[in-house]
Order: sequence, then structure tokens, then C-alpha cells
Amino acid sequence: MLVITLTLSSTVYSYSQEIQRVRINFSAPDNSVRQILIAFTPDNSATDDFDFGWDAVNWNSYSNDLSWMVEEYKCTIQGVGAFDINKSYPLHLLLGETGNFNIELHSIENFNEAIDIYIYDSLLDT
Repeated sequence: MLVITLTLSSTVYSYSQEIQRVRINFSAPDNSVRQILIAFTPDNSATDDFDFGWDAVNWNSYSNDLSWMVEEYKCTIQGVGAFDINKSYPLHLLLGETGNFNIELHSIENFNEAIDIYIYDSLLDT
């Protein structure tokens, strides 16, 4: 559980929520591994758009990489609103060399029930 306490003047504000997280590993043909994260905020304090403080831009330029696409930004971390089974979040896959790669679920955190996670292939529509 994340708990943040802010003190402004003489007033104390407390903010508490269970952020749900999904971590995905991308193993590239050169054996490098990139982990990306999507965080679901039950109070909708993050949006599907780019949010400073929630989304982390991928500043690296690797020849093989995986990122979330948030507007025009490639991100390694994306914060969004409450989990919604009907939503999807675009990925940007960059392969600079041929070979096998793997995208796998690393972990999920703070979900009270099991969830299904799928990778959609827009080229093959599968």
C-alpha cells in the first residue's frame, strides 16, 4: 500500500491507495531484457494520456526495445486510471536485428482476483 502524507502550512493531508501493477519482460534477440510497468490507479489520479509524475519516458536508444506508447512518447512506465478489462494499451516494439524475442508476464501486484493479459498483434489481427 502506498501512503503519502503532505504537510502544507498547518494542515496535514493524507493520501492512501492500492496501486495495481503489471510488469512485463521483453527478452531481445541479443539476450538483453527490458522490463516495462503499467500502474492502475483506483482513484483515476492518472489518465490514458501522458501524465507527469506517472509516466516515465524511455530515454534509451537500444536497437531492440519494448515501450508503452503514450501519445507520442515511448515510456517504460505508464500510469493509467482504474483497471478496466475492456481497455488496451499500445506497445512500441523495436527490433534492430533478426532473431527470437519473448514478451512475458513478470508479475502482477495488488489484484484481488486473477486477470487475463493478452498481447494483440495488429499486423495479424490476433
